[in-house]
Amino acid sequence: MRITWMMLALLAACGGADTTWAQSGCDASGANCSLQCAPNRTCKGSCAASCSAQCAVGSNCTLTTGASGSVNCVNATCAFTVGASGSVSCSNSTCHVTCTGSCSLSCTGGSCDLRCPSDTAARLVTGSAQCV
Repeated sequence: MRITWMMLALLAACGGADTTWAQSGCDASGANCSLQCAPNRTCKGSCAASCSAQCAVGSNCTLTTGASGSVNCVNATCAFTVGASGSVSCSNSTCHVTCTGSCSLSCTGGSCDLRCPSDTAARLVTGSAQCV
C-alpha cells in the first residue's frame, strides 16, 4: 500500500505521531474518527469533534477529544479529557476523566474520578455523574 500525504495528514490529525491508536473514518480535520486501542497496549493521542474510542483489556490509554466525543474503557487504565457533550463509560477500569464542558461519566466497577470545569480537584465517582 502506498502512503499518500493525505493519509499522513489524517494520521497526524487523529492521533499524533506518538500514538498506537488504530484509526478509521477520520476526515481531513481529524473529526469523526473511530479509534481502537488493542489489548495490553499503550495508546496516547487526540482527536477532534465526534470521535469515538475504545480502550481494551490491559491497555493504558490517554486521549483528548473535541466536542461530542464518546469513549469506552473496559478492564484498562484510562485518562480522558473530553469536550462539551462528551460521554465516558468505564467498566472494571481505573478512569480519570476531565471535562472541558458538559459531559457524562458512567462507572461500573473499578475506580473513577471526574473533574468538571468548575471543580478545583477531581472527585470520586461511583455509578454515574455529570458535569453541567
